[in-house]
Amino acid sequence: MSEQFYVSTTLLSITLFILCVIVQNKFPEMFEEDENKKTMINIEVDMSNPRQSTWLVIIVTLVLFLPFLNWIISLLYGVYIIYTGYTHRNER
Repeated sequence: MSEQFYVSTTLLSITLFILCVIVQNKFPEMFEEDENKKTMINIEVDMSNPRQSTWLVIIVTLVLFLPFLNWIISLLYGVYIIYTGYTHRNER
């Protein structure tokens, strides 16, 4: 049962994440940030820095191998995409 759950949630999470990225790339004007407004999360990873690249590998591994974590992250990203699209629906 847990293997089926892991496989199904991992596939659903990856599919949801890919769909969100496609929507975000198809409608970039909806997701543009205001230049005067600071973003809450700004993540920059320098891949030439061994410490940062190691942390990136650890975090990606945890997200991929923990089914609840990858499902929650994908679900939150999906909710963000839907909310942003809903709030900007009249601007098109």
